[in-house]
Amino acid sequence: MQMHDRLNEYYIDLETGKIVCNEELPDDYNLSEDDLLSEDVSIDYESDRYLWIPFFESSKAYRFMEDFIYELENEEARKKIVYAIQGKKPFRRFKDALQAFPDIEKQWYGFEEKRMKEYIVEWLHEYDIAIESS
Repeated sequence: MQMHDRLNEYYIDLETGKIVCNEELPDDYNLSEDDLLSEDVSIDYESDRYLWIPFFESSKAYRFMEDFIYELENEEARKKIVYAIQGKKPFRRFKDALQAFPDIEKQWYGFEEKRMKEYIVEWLHEYDIAIESS
């Protein structure tokens, strides 16, 4: 899922399995010179070869944080982190609050990675795309 780069779009090349950026499309993708000069260069979403990868919305990332906080057993940490995500810049404040609890911060990164993998696998499954286990 695209988390931070809103300037480019990313696609799965269903023939190769690779992730490509709209700037890295092969020359044979049939974009005309006019397309290349326009500001709205995009892939034909009806194409059978490329599948657009949607942006990972901040509301989902926020939900991951809430779920993590809900599972915390350390009451002091839970209170401080709940307070941190209220108001402006909840993501920055969440990470700042985690720094006071190094063990919990480490747990967060493991939790986030696991949840993101689950989310991606579920999304791929919606398109009948299997992934190889490593």
